[in-house]
Amino acid sequence: IACSAPRGARRAGAAAESGGCLYVSGGPGTGKTCSVRAAARQWKMRSASAQILEVNCMSLSQRSPTGLLLYLGKLAQERLGTSASSPPLPHSGTSAALVGAVAARLAKLGSSFVIIADEVDQLLGKRSATNGGAVGAGLEAVFALVHAAGGPAIAFVAIANAVDLLERSNSVLQEASCCESLLFQPYSAEQLRSIFKARLSADGASGQDAEKALGPVQIELTVRQVAKRSGDCRQVVRLCEQAHFEAAARSMAEEETGNTPAGGPSTPQKKLKPSSMADPLASVGLLPPEQQVLLCALASAKGEAMKFMDICARYKDCLKQVHLSPVGSKEQVMTYLSVLEQRGLLDIRAAKRTAAAAGRRSAAGPLGGRSMGGGAESIIELAVSCKAVRESLVRANPMLEKCLA
Repeated sequence: IACSAPRGARRAGAAAESGGCLYVSGGPGTGKTCSVRAAARQWKMRSASAQILEVNCMSLSQRSPTGLLLYLGKLAQERLGTSASSPPLPHSGTSAALVGAVAARLAKLGSSFVIIADEVDQLLGKRSATNGGAVGAGLEAVFALVHAAGGPAIAFVAIANAVDLLERSNSVLQEASCCESLLFQPYSAEQLRSIFKARLSADGASGQDAEKALGPVQIELTVRQVAKRSGDCRQVVRLCEQAHFEAAARSMAEEETGNTPAGGPSTPQKKLKPSSMADPLASVGLLPPEQQVLLCALASAKGEAMKFMDICARYKDCLKQVHLSPVGSKEQVMTYLSVLEQRGLLDIRAAKRTAAAAGRRSAAGPLGGRSMGGGAESIIELAVSCKAVRESLVRANPMLEKCLA
């Protein structure tokens, strides 16, 4: 998916070349962070002395403009080493003093930087989010690094989902900090379809098997649903993984029963088997935040199994702790659980199995979701070690550690 939004990459690259501030916004999975990183790497290839500093504001212990500045100052000091002495960072007083101290440390470290601050809207509290002036005042302190006296050349790229963050700043950022904005639009069905086909085509014969395993109807239905709901290309990437999973499962079933198609499989068994099947935990870092939090809710239970309604309640609490929007319905939670089950991370079973209900699945969801007819009675159980899941979650997203405490 890298540089799937080339115009965005060019704009981010221009900011890196000339300095200044760029606010990149758009929905999840629209290529914001990917394009900014690609542009920064291209810029560094042309300027070897340049340095790239990247921080996800979700991981900051102090989520505020001051917290980000303190983090950048400490990061610069760590790279300078203990032999380089610097004045202590002021933890009180005006923001200008802190900006100046951070700029001075960066100047000792190098002459030019690209600072990438992802999830920058996390720096603003609830009051700031509803008060335009507070938004401008908060982010202006961070963007002031670009113009700090005696500081190095800095291109500051802020990334967030909120499209109207600069509009709510009453033009403080646009005028005072000369901050440009760049909006990443959701992917269209045609673009998502092209990404899906390109990824499977790159896999050669195994990609062809994967596409056949899902079938054109399921592929088209999923692509259209993703385009309508979010335009998140990561869901199409996961669809590619599911296609390989289905192809591998079908190949193994045919091998066990001896019903290998005429002419034999088009590719050897090993090539069809994705790594996530051998190690389900390998996919934890690729999961969207909502599914990581859902897995976190299950891994934080006293046992390795939970009733569906209990996990819904725990999931809601975990989403609040990490400041994510609540999931709209229990049907959506069950869909997420079904995706995690397909990845081999958990099992979903009926609390009371009957001949009619045992193992029954809904045919409506393209990703194997269950209907809620008997879903509320389901038992959700981890299919892998709870300790290993917890460790994988913390590695993928350190902020989830608070939900596991």
